[in-house]
Amino acid sequence: MDQMLTSYYSVWMWIAVGVTLMFLEMIMGFPIVLFIAGLAALTTALAIYIWVNINDMFTYQIIVFLAAVPAWMGILWHPLKRALQKHKNTNNYSNIIGQTATVYENDLMPGKMGQIWWSGTIVKALLDSTDPAEKIPSGGEVYIVEVKENIFIVKSKK
Repeated sequence: MDQMLTSYYSVWMWIAVGVTLMFLEMIMGFPIVLFIAGLAALTTALAIYIWVNINDMFTYQIIVFLAAVPAWMGILWHPLKRALQKHKNTNNYSNIIGQTATVYENDLMPGKMGQIWWSGTIVKALLDSTDPAEKIPSGGEVYIVEVKENIFIVKSKK
C-alpha cells in the first residue's frame, strides 16, 4: 500500500511537471524545447504508472525522463521539419509584387544578375525569362513579378 501511495504522488508530480513545461512553452515560445520536455515528463509519469518498481528510485525516473527527451525528438523531428518548411515557403512578398523599380547602374540582361533600385534599397534582380526585352538600360523602369530567395524577378515596364 505504501508503494502504491508513493507511486501515486510520483505520477502526479511528473504530470504536473509535464503540463507546466507545456504551458511555459505556450507562454514563452521557446522553439519546441519545453514542449518535448513536457512530453518526456508525461512519458515518465506513464512509465511510473505502468512499472511501479521504478517508483522507489528517483534516479530511475530521471533516467526515463532523459531517455524520453531524445526519443520524442526523434519521433517529432520530421513532422516539425515539414511544418516549418511549409510555413517558410509561404509568399511573404505579396506587398512587393507589382511595384515598380529602376534599373541601377548596369543594364539588366536576360540570364544575368543585375541590380535595381526599389524603395530606397539596391537589390539583386533577374529579368523574367518570359520578358521579350533583350536588355533594359540603366535608369529604365521595371515592375516586380516575383521574389525568389531575396532576388527580385522583374519585367520591363512597357
